Amino acid sequence: MSERDGGITVLYKGGRLASWHRLSAAEKKAYEQEHVDLMLAVAQQHRLQRLEGFRLLAPQGDYERFWAIDFPTLEGAEAWIRAEMAPPYGRYGYYEYYLARSGLPEYCAGWAPQAGGLVPQTGDPREVPVLDVDRNSVVVVMFERGEVGQVAGEKPVTEEYVAEMGAFCQEHGLLRLECFQLIAPQAEWHHVWLAEFAAFESAEAWVQLEKGPGHGCLSERSFALTRKWAPAYFAGWTYKEES
Repeated sequence: MSERDGGITVLYKGGRLASWHRLSAAEKKAYEQEHVDLMLAVAQQHRLQRLEGFRLLAPQGDYERFWAIDFPTLEGAEAWIRAEMAPPYGRYGYYEYYLARSGLPEYCAGWAPQAGGLVPQTGDPREVPVLDVDRNSVVVVMFERGEVGQVAGEKPVTEEYVAEMGAFCQEHGLLRLECFQLIAPQAEWHHVWLAEFAAFESAEAWVQLEKGPGHGCLSERSFALTRKWAPAYFAGWTYKEES
């Protein structure tokens, strides 16, 4: 697996607790603005490289969004997590954090085109617009663990799997494929994949192929179907050189 140049990714399963919805509209607005100002300051100080969110089509309890957040250093990742959980806004959040490294195995590096950078939304990111999902694509989030006894993070593959999946991705127009390997593997998953398709049917078929009898017996996996969450807005949060 080829890793990005020394950077670190925060993978975050998050959402709002029920207590958030008991706050008044004025309290929510004030807490949100304080939170946005704090997070943007951390993003600038620690050179945030990417902030990308994905909203689950079907929330799982308080878990409703998955995030991939890139920093060049561990210090930046730690500062981001501390700030995100800081009160008052942080009291009302659901948090699961994992540190990971990104990089695709060589066997699947050509399955999707080279991802281009998002064009940030114009305007001051401190002024939060009405946020919504991007309905132009569906992103599958796959949490995967290899067979017992394998090295943590390794994905078992066969020649048949590589050929079948490569042909499928070409036929269905895979838009993006990313892989993140956990620094501290979990009991149920060692790495997570993001597979983006323009059509829901293609995303659904990819899930079925991944868990099919020819390959599904080699790994344990779980899936979440998502849409990108306000991608142009959050692209505007990344570090900017001061003029």
